[in-house]
Amino acid sequence: MPATAGFKQQCPSCEERVLIKDEKLVGKKVECPKCKFRFVVQAPAEKKRSQPGFFQRQKKEQNSSHQVNCQRQNQIRYQTSSSRR
Repeated sequence: MPATAGFKQQCPSCEERVLIKDEKLVGKKVECPKCKFRFVVQAPAEKKRSQPGFFQRQKKEQNSSHQVNCQRQNQIRYQTSSSRR
């Protein structure tokens, strides 16, 4: 029988990430091991990372924004160096 992986949920009191081992606990109260606050477990939201191509899109967005930042810096450098001449 395959074991469920579980998920983590943030404690509303201390913001510690609490491991929820079984999805059957959704809707029930659990106790935070750090601060002992009892809170109701919410169903996990769909994970963005589980979508196909998430990391490729994220990397592409980072690369394109990095290129734009480099171009802006080069333009500023060129403008300041040409104005000094």
